[in-house]
Amino acid sequence: MEQGASFAAQAAYDNAGGYLGVQRSVWKVLNAEEDERDPVGARLLNRVYQIATVVMIVLVILIDFSGSTNPFFLDFVRFAFLCFTAEYALKLWSCVQADGAHTEPDTMKVRKEWAMQLMSLLDLINLVAYWG
Repeated sequence: MEQGASFAAQAAYDNAGGYLGVQRSVWKVLNAEEDERDPVGARLLNRVYQIATVVMIVLVILIDFSGSTNPFFLDFVRFAFLCFTAEYALKLWSCVQADGAHTEPDTMKVRKEWAMQLMSLLDLINLVAYWG
């Protein structure tokens, strides 16, 4: 019985549209999940997002190490941390669509488990350190 229920949940998950479809798409882009069934545009967006994130991280590190007080550089760092904050919030919102998480009916439990992972905690520590 449970196997049939999990099959139904998987089918609903795979065919989710609307709100759940948006959550799933956000999760896939932010976590570099690729599927050959995804449209080429979604895969391209995924790659662009990953490259842009790495470039922003490297630039923030270089600006920080340079000790620059140039307003342009400081504004860029602020913009980058706004992007990182939005990324964290979107991941927290969409983590319920991660593979395996969609069968758990308690979305707050899924979010708590995601937030307690090492990389999520490191992201949160960095955000609190910057904004605090």
